[in-house]
Amino acid sequence: MKLSLCANAQNLYAGVKTLSHDLIRLSEGKNVGKIAVTDFIGPGNDICALGEHISDKLTTSLFASGAFPEVMERKQLKELISARIIETSGHFDSQTVPLFGEMIGADSLVIGSIEDMGSFLDVTAKMIESATGRLQSMADVRIIKDNAAEKLLALQRTADISFQINPPDATLCVGGENVPLTPAGFARLKKMPVGEQAYSVRAKGYKDEMGTFNPAKKRLVTVDLATDDPFYAVKNKFFKKVQQMGPAKEFSVNLWTNRKTYRLGDSISAGKLL
Repeated sequence: MKLSLCANAQNLYAGVKTLSHDLIRLSEGKNVGKIAVTDFIGPGNDICALGEHISDKLTTSLFASGAFPEVMERKQLKELISARIIETSGHFDSQTVPLFGEMIGADSLVIGSIEDMGSFLDVTAKMIESATGRLQSMADVRIIKDNAAEKLLALQRTADISFQINPPDATLCVGGENVPLTPAGFARLKKMPVGEQAYSVRAKGYKDEMGTFNPAKKRLVTVDLATDDPFYAVKNKFFKKVQQMGPAKEFSVNLWTNRKTYRLGDSISAGKLL
């Protein structure tokens, strides 16, 4: 049974050519427009070097065919994803294509997945219209797990991750090491290994927060520490107001309390920021 399943499996190069040929054939006569090929997901829920390699080679093959009016360069696509939709996972599926496909300037997106079937890899590619989420064409191929494929599967992929922390004077710890924050509470870590990683955020007067992230799935982690202390609650509102208003803008702060005067160290029972 195992041999019959692998009987039509191809090597990596031939498999990409098959995907390209089938996508082109099944999209003939459709208004595909400008296309872009995203990183193929898998095996599992991550993007590995194999998924990036297939996407790169598929882009080259689709462009060389001359079947489409324009094919977006992979480097340009990655830059647009990083700059405009860092709040998303970085992954695309039939639900997220209509949300972000047009935003990055592509009329159609090619998304894909890789499943490890043991002795071979099952690769599926879909071309989806950005405006409607409608399926334009779909193709699949079985790829032999030869040395080339195994090597790409084993390569560890890295990705950048950003943190936005409130309050900005908190202590951020990632993987057991403290990470310095800017005065605005921002930090960027480059070339972090993909996979689940742990972080913790602590600050005086606030409740600690711990969590996990995967740089391959999420580009920005936002942490807004909670507090029951009225003084620190006012401080939080003040900082958020500064963030919203941006540089070189004037604003006023009104505190409504039950006392007329305060000494250093006194607590504030209530506060309101206008």
